Amino acid sequence: MINKIYLSLIFFFCASFVFAQNAVLKGQVIDEKTKEPLSGAYVHLDNKKAGVVTDAFGQYSISAIPPGKYEVKVKYIGFEEYEK
Repeated sequence: MINKIYLSLIFFFCASFVFAQNAVLKGQVIDEKTKEPLSGAYVHLDNKKAGVVTDAFGQYSISAIPPGKYEVKVKYIGFEEYEK
């Protein structure tokens, strides 16, 4: 009986870890020519409605991304939109 309880608990915890696997995308947006960070750039994924704005050092972080393939898009005034 105790073995069944342990087995059930192990299964429960393993299953919860499988369903909780979301990704975090972190990066920095810089000017290709000058290598200066671009603060205030808008970074978003193609299938998500919300995005983030880079900080003073051009860094960003998008969390809770479900598994899948996405295009990362960056918009900044005076620059061509970047997609990858």
